[in-house]
Amino acid sequence: MISILNQYSGVILLLVIVTAVTAFILSRAPQKRRPFVLFVAFASLLLFGFLFFQPERDNVSSSEVQTLLAQGNGRPVLLELYSDY
Repeated sequence: MISILNQYSGVILLLVIVTAVTAFILSRAPQKRRPFVLFVAFASLLLFGFLFFQPERDNVSSSEVQTLLAQGNGRPVLLELYSDY
């Protein structure tokens, strides 16, 4: 349970903050504008979530890894690969 909370703490925090801000704005918005405010809040949640949780792009290609392995000069080379997916 703790590892799940740790893994998704950023998502949970983002949802709590957006929910609090949206509730505050909805309490101040007139009745007619509430659907528009909800739409803007949902669109901004999607946009900021996409930008905030997008994995970093590394410019490492397989040919660069192959060149690195070739430079081992007969010595063992430890190759550690990491993927965000």
